[in-house]
Amino acid sequence: MFLSYYGLDRDLFKKEISEKEAYKSSNYKEMMSRLEYIKEIKGIGLFVGEHGIGKTYTLRCFKEKTNKELYKIIYISVGNLTVFEFLNVISKELGLDTGNCYRNEMESNIQSEIKRMISNHKDIILILDNAQNLSREMIQSLKFLYDFDMDSVDYVSIVICGSSEIEDELKKKRYEHIKQRIILKYHLKPLTREETKEYIKTRLKLSGQNKMIYTEAALNALYNISKGNIRILNNIIKTTLIVGYQQKKEMIDEEIVRMAKEEVEI
Repeated sequence: MFLSYYGLDRDLFKKEISEKEAYKSSNYKEMMSRLEYIKEIKGIGLFVGEHGIGKTYTLRCFKEKTNKELYKIIYISVGNLTVFEFLNVISKELGLDTGNCYRNEMESNIQSEIKRMISNHKDIILILDNAQNLSREMIQSLKFLYDFDMDSVDYVSIVICGSSEIEDELKKKRYEHIKQRIILKYHLKPLTREETKEYIKTRLKLSGQNKMIYTEAALNALYNISKGNIRILNNIIKTTLIVGYQQKKEMIDEEIVRMAKEEVEI
């Protein structure tokens, strides 16, 4: 009911927003241009940013817009994967039968399939999201993806994306071989105050509301609370709509934002 009360015909912040509908902040554009660079040049790209500022969403948009005839994107959200499980995921994505293969056999089969696909003009992009969860063994295992054929050719583009913990981890001397392969590093930033306002306006329009339903003071309060963190912003905006509906407010003001903040306990 609270959506229709404010003239909205769908959830403002559902995850299924397409790449064409995305709010393209400066952060989004900068990250996307660097992903395109990694795609073309090959090598490793490191993308670092705090939780909730749009890293995963931008990766999803990149995957959505990439030509699937020319590129095979393997997206892995890193959890507690073992190296064997990691190899198994890649093998399945490449259509390989893992059977009862040992690790070295799986690595060799993956390398052979990658070379076969490249010879058929299809490049491979591996995306490791939430990379702060990568174990030491997992990080070391990446070597087989860029260290074959006597290190003569870069076969795979690798995107490592996560919070600052992965950047700190990769600074250790044991990962020197990986650091030498990183051809770019980008630090993502939260939305600015003006971008926060534009983001809200864009999402309202996508949901069927062309009129701004937040006062200027409310918009500033939303930025001050969220500090431009999109996940926090989305959560509190949804709560402001519920609270505003309960209070029968046509415009959501600073007081409604304050009440919503208390409700979500940010």
